[in-house]
Amino acid sequence: MVMKSFCISENEVCFNHLHELSNELEFSVELCRDFSFIEHSSNLQYPKVCFIDSSFLQSFQDITLFVQFQKEFQVPVCYIQRDMNETIDFSEYPFTICQILYLFQPKELIQKTLECFFKTSTFLFESTKSTLRYREIINEVTNLFTLINEKSEFIYSSPSMKHLHGYEEGELKGKSFINFIHPDDLPIVMSEFQKTLQSSTYNPRIEFRLKTKMGHYVTLEAQANNQLQNPDIRAIIVNSKDITEFKSVENNLKLEEQRISKMFTLTGLGIWDYNIIKDTVVFNEQMYNLFKIVDEKTDYTFEEYLSFFDTFQREQFQIAIKESYSQNDTFYFEHLLYSNDTNETVWILHRGAVVERNLISQPTRIIGTSTDITKRKTYELELRKSHENLNKLSNNIPGLLYQFHRSIDGEYTFPYMSSSAKEMLNVEFSSTPIKLKDSLSTIHPEDLQNVIESINESAETLSIWEEEFRVIIPDKGVQWRNGISKPEVLADGTILWHGYLSDTTERKQIEEQLTIKDTVIENSINGNVIFDLEGFITYSNTAFKTMWGFEENNLNKRVNLSDLFVERKSGFAILTHLLIDDSWTGELDAKCINNSKVFFANIVATLVKAPDGSPLCIYASVVDVTEKKQIEEVFLRNQRMESIGTLAGGIAHDLNNVLTPILLSIEILKLQTKDDKFLRRLELIENSTKRGAELIKQVLHFSRGVEGERTSIPLTKLTDEMVMIMTSTFPKNIHHSIMIEQNIPDIVGDYTQLHQVLLNLCVNARDAMPEGGLISISIKKITNSHEGKFSYLGLQEEEYIQLSVSDTGTGMPKEVREKVFEPFFTTKEIGRGTGIGLSTVMSIVKSHKATIDLSSEEGKGTTFDIYFPIVSHNNEEHHIEQIHTTAKTDTGILVVDDEDAIREFSTLALEPLGFTVFTACDFNDALNIFNQKKNQISLLIIDMILPGPDGKEIIKTIRSEYPTIPCLAVSGVYHTFDEDACFNNVVFLQKPYTTSQFISAVQNLLK
Repeated sequence: MVMKSFCISENEVCFNHLHELSNELEFSVELCRDFSFIEHSSNLQYPKVCFIDSSFLQSFQDITLFVQFQKEFQVPVCYIQRDMNETIDFSEYPFTICQILYLFQPKELIQKTLECFFKTSTFLFESTKSTLRYREIINEVTNLFTLINEKSEFIYSSPSMKHLHGYEEGELKGKSFINFIHPDDLPIVMSEFQKTLQSSTYNPRIEFRLKTKMGHYVTLEAQANNQLQNPDIRAIIVNSKDITEFKSVENNLKLEEQRISKMFTLTGLGIWDYNIIKDTVVFNEQMYNLFKIVDEKTDYTFEEYLSFFDTFQREQFQIAIKESYSQNDTFYFEHLLYSNDTNETVWILHRGAVVERNLISQPTRIIGTSTDITKRKTYELELRKSHENLNKLSNNIPGLLYQFHRSIDGEYTFPYMSSSAKEMLNVEFSSTPIKLKDSLSTIHPEDLQNVIESINESAETLSIWEEEFRVIIPDKGVQWRNGISKPEVLADGTILWHGYLSDTTERKQIEEQLTIKDTVIENSINGNVIFDLEGFITYSNTAFKTMWGFEENNLNKRVNLSDLFVERKSGFAILTHLLIDDSWTGELDAKCINNSKVFFANIVATLVKAPDGSPLCIYASVVDVTEKKQIEEVFLRNQRMESIGTLAGGIAHDLNNVLTPILLSIEILKLQTKDDKFLRRLELIENSTKRGAELIKQVLHFSRGVEGERTSIPLTKLTDEMVMIMTSTFPKNIHHSIMIEQNIPDIVGDYTQLHQVLLNLCVNARDAMPEGGLISISIKKITNSHEGKFSYLGLQEEEYIQLSVSDTGTGMPKEVREKVFEPFFTTKEIGRGTGIGLSTVMSIVKSHKATIDLSSEEGKGTTFDIYFPIVSHNNEEHHIEQIHTTAKTDTGILVVDDEDAIREFSTLALEPLGFTVFTACDFNDALNIFNQKKNQISLLIIDMILPGPDGKEIIKTIRSEYPTIPCLAVSGVYHTFDEDACFNNVVFLQKPYTTSQFISAVQNLLK
């Protein structure tokens, strides 16, 4: 590595001798006659050393300055002496690293000395920076170093506590720092202390006053670090620095600035001081008055100062300041200031100059003054305006001022036109009068004759000429103009018109647009209507008339806003609200004028006002939202039913978990007993349990759409249960009659669903007879030739079983009969019916391939007939069979279920068959057991709904390592699996299940 060196010497002999040595020892040397090399040596990119001639150093003012240089730039120094007797002691300078070289000693000694010096320098090059950084950190930390426990007591304080604050080492130990804090600073110190105790990462930096041993207070800047959890420290480390002197100087500076500011205020001038380096502008009090600044700040940025100017003046002001940077001249800038608060316009003259520059002559500070010159500028502007008023009147008004002249011989000319002649008529006006024929060339051909005739008529009658006509202007097309002028007969008998021509194109376009808008409003599908301030209709479009059933004669009867609604007070309420708030929006029950039809109307009404704010009329837009409201009601009902379904599904899942071990236990008990009486009791429990399971399946059918199981059902069993319900729950004034033919065959269906059908029909019959009556249930077999209903009901089979439910109640009108099977339609009051009963009946009947018919008449009752097709079927008897199977002794099964009973009875069902059963209650338990027994486990039986990660997560986790292991998924709610490969060969069994179903599923998976 090449060593870079500098030789500081005024004697070239010394340098030349050193240069010869550099060639032999492979280092570079550069001659310097002063310390200019310093700026090159501050960046330690490579090892550097400095050779200093003793004669040069002796001429230097003080060796301590040299030491300071070396401390700052960290460059090793070799001190070259010519005299062996000359000595300099560097030991008292800790940052000095020097080697003394006697230049004229033998060459071999010089080489060895330099080799030693370069090796030392290279090492120092690598370590100097890190050493100095470490020392700087230590010096900073040791300003004042204390340790405090969680009780706010001092544990340790550094020695600097004595010379800074007078406390001896150990004197503060065990004392609370709270007693030494200034009372005014104590709240903030305690707040930060509590936050530091609560968080190991919160390191606040605050200023506070601390009482010294001498009794006075000093200001400290401190930073805390919570190391209470550190077993080696167990304290809060506080590093403090005494900033008392700094705060004193800071306060003195503020007082000095205030004194200078007051002195500037007495001068009467606005004075501003712009520090370019800090980007701050300081104002005196007069500046705030000039700019009408209410929210005064201590200083502003230059951008904030510029915000007092408008955009154009801001740019000009910046240019004026930048020009003064290079010219060293005072700049002048006039600024117009407008105050929105006082409506005053003020002219301000700004003068300023650069007062400070840096070493390379860049400006660092500008001081300027601002003076109110409004009076002078006002005089100048008024003088200028007096010469411009005439031209402004003629040239700047939105139109054309002109004079029109007719000579004695009848020739028409324009002796004067304002500067807008080109824009208005496409003619160039100069001092030479324009002839009429030249100005008429732009008039639309269809309007030209009318204009000429009206001019001649005004000349003959000396009446005011006024005409509206079209002109064709290049690049603009057809424009509208309105001209008006008053004739004056001059002394020579000629006529001079003084007139004004205006552009009415926009007004004509607006009129055309209004015509279009009127057409749109009239033909709008929304009802549009205008009321006077008393609420009477003055205009309504066709849609509004149709909505309320108006005829033309209705409007002649002065229809009022209050006549449009079911409740008249609604109209009065709208009128009252509009007079207060100018607008009203809402939905109300409206009624047609000519009939009793009621519909739901959405109304947006606005109070129309004149330009002066006085009310003119009321405009309203109306939309019939009856159908929309009905859809919203159905949607809300659907949401409510969906929520109920979700709740029902959850309840069904839990109940299935309860019923599963019961069914499993019953079958096991049946196999273990020979007592007939006990077996009958078990069958009674089993039937009740299965009945409960069927009810739960019906709940799942309602909540999830699960299909029920089809079995052979005797209808007499349904009627018997219905008679029991009616006898025990229906009012005593409700009687019943049952008529069933002999030899009625069974039907195939879901018992629970059909039970629900019969129950719904009987409950509806009960509700239709509030005063009491008779409910008749009949069952009979009919044939195609027996009933004429077969054709219109679409019945195609030869034989049907007819189930009829009749009542003697109020009956139904035609409009109710047409909607009775629609979802959510109900005639019952809110809270007594949802409107889903008969729609559910219809759904169940259709799912059984049956047909339902309704006949009803007001006052004569209602009859529902259900036609079940007769189909051949076998009555199957289900018996519990003895289960005989054996398993390999090494066949293990892992059962995962959060229900203790299910895990227990699964074990009881599987172990007698030779299986080894392992059980787990959740995700973690299952994985732990599987990892321990995975060589023995051949099948997984997993409940899909578990606390924490569910059954699917267990399957994914285990099959990620063992993808072929079979799995039986069980749950009280039906589950489906996505197409992920990890769910291949997963069989689902819904709870509750029987022992035979359970064992069969296990056997099939282990084949």
